[in-house]
Amino acid sequence: MTGLRARVLAVLIPSLLMAGCEQGILTDPGPLTVSIEQAGGELRVDRTVVFEVNARGGGLERLVTRYGDGSADTTAAFGATSVGRTAEHVYQEAGTFEAEAWIFTIAGDSLSDRVLVTIRE
Repeated sequence: MTGLRARVLAVLIPSLLMAGCEQGILTDPGPLTVSIEQAGGELRVDRTVVFEVNARGGGLERLVTRYGDGSADTTAAFGATSVGRTAEHVYQEAGTFEAEAWIFTIAGDSLSDRVLVTIRE
């Protein structure tokens, strides 16, 4: 192995091994989980409703939040082991909506969670 190649590998290999580590110790991200909760706001038309959306697992790709009225947001995870966001949404009409969170992994796995919100006039 040439000197330059050996030096490059000496830098790259520890960096690659540290991906998914906490303080240099390999950690198991655990099973794939996702949750969505209505966390605040007034449940009325034209008012902001707040959701807490969180996911955990290995090789997360993206977190999609769908609000049940045809709109959605996507958060990229870039292979992380956890991702979360505070999602805010304004409903334009009264009714009961099923908000849902979907987590997708780089490996092609997915999981969802749902919460019903009833919006009043």
